Amino acid sequence: GVGFYSSFMVGEKVEVRSRSAQHDDEPSRVWTSEGQGAYSITDLPEDVRQQRGSSVVIHLKEKHWDFVDESRIEGILKRYSNFVNFPIYLNGNRVNTLEAIWTKEPKEVEEEA
Repeated sequence: GVGFYSSFMVGEKVEVRSRSAQHDDEPSRVWTSEGQGAYSITDLPEDVRQQRGSSVVIHLKEKHWDFVDESRIEGILKRYSNFVNFPIYLNGNRVNTLEAIWTKEPKEVEEEA
């Protein structure tokens, strides 16, 4: 939603790379847009690795290169995505590690003292 579209505020181009978890024989695909109302969907080049699932690649505008700092990105992800119900990885390391209480079975939840 809004978070995804905000990537165009700092990026000149955004790619969403995806590989099916169900159909290993299908090629990975890439959705590409510069945020001007048009997009393309093509096969991901063979020399670009994409495991099953999706990854978002933001090609930053030069004036926003300060977002290349890994600790800054990690801080933003932890602040705004810590309770997202699926794992978010940054350079191979899981960033959101807290479990939202509403995703647990009631028997797994204890009252706070």
